[in-house]
Order: sequence, then C-alpha cells, then structure tokens
Amino acid sequence: MSPSEYYHFQSRREAEKRLRKAISNGDIKAFGQALHTFQDYFSHTGSGFSFPSGQQAGGDALRSNCPECFTGDAWADNPIQTSQLLGHLAGPNWYALKSQSSNPYSSTDEFDLRNPRDVTMYLATKYWITMWYLSRYNVDPNWYYLEKYGISAEEYYDQLFRQ
Repeated sequence: MSPSEYYHFQSRREAEKRLRKAISNGDIKAFGQALHTFQDYFSHTGSGFSFPSGQQAGGDALRSNCPECFTGDAWADNPIQTSQLLGHLAGPNWYALKSQSSNPYSSTDEFDLRNPRDVTMYLATKYWITMWYLSRYNVDPNWYYLEKYGISAEEYYDQLFRQ
C-alpha cells in the first residue's frame, strides 16, 4: 500500500465515511484501509493528536507539520514533551511510556481492555466487520441487530460512543 492510499489522524466522521463507501463498493482493500483509519482515530485524533485532514502520518509528517517541536530551539527534553507544552498534544499522549506516567492509559497506542477507549474501539471494529459481512451476504443490518440485541444497527453503534 502506498502512503497516499491511507491516512492517519482522520476524524471519526471521516473514517466512518470511508468505511461506508468501502462497504457499499464491496472493496475489501479499501475496507481494510478504512478500518485502519477508524482504529487510528482512537489512538491519534481521539487522543488529541492531529494533523491537517488528509495528510499522512509518520516521522517525516511530524517534522514537517510541527517543525517547532523538532528544532534545536525546542525547550523540552524531547519533541513529544515540546509538542505537549506547545499544546499540540492534548489529553493522553500516544507516544508516552507507561513508566513515565501514573495514568495506566497514557500509552494510547498500546491496546488495553481496561481502557474504556480501547473497549469502544474493539466493539466498534467488530461492528464494522459485521457490517462488511452483512453487506457481502445481503443481510439486512437492522434485522440482524434486532434479532441479536433487540435494537437497530444504528442504535447499537450509537450506544458504543455514549460510555
């Protein structure tokens, strides 16, 4: 996959839009990329770290999008601390090491079922995979969710984000 074929740091709405499009087109590769984007929402954008919409992530993107965090003039011990001081990282720091924090969920890029955010990501990922298969086999999602959970697919999904 080329860097232009996936994006990190998308909003949840943008990631969901990509998932719906991939499902409606029956494109498994696009679905996998969109699911990656959706999961990254929780680790990156949903944790307060973002880039302009559509730009790819990675070390080079970090340096080009936040040059003041990586210059010799940076006043913290490392670029991550500097970006926190500059207000570019709000909330949990996905680069943080657990040993540097008393917050058990500070390492947000590390999956932990004790973390409510990670539970939501896990359940929402299962939802989208289910939606893929329901579409693939022409099963009505509302029928499936009413049978399994007693609520519509939309109600099921919405409740995941009310926690």
